[in-house]
Amino acid sequence: MQNLEHRYAGRQDRQEARRQLLGSLALLLVVLGLAAACAVAYFHARGGFIR
Repeated sequence: MQNLEHRYAGRQDRQEARRQLLGSLALLLVVLGLAAACAVAYFHARGGFIR
């Protein structure tokens, strides 16, 4: 019975680690998206991409 509980706890740990990883990846994508938007706005303000 103790082995079954240990196995269940390990599965919960893996699910929590996966949830934290997905949260971190989502936050990274948001930050990269904002950086790309800022870069586009900066180049647009300087006269566009093509001169």
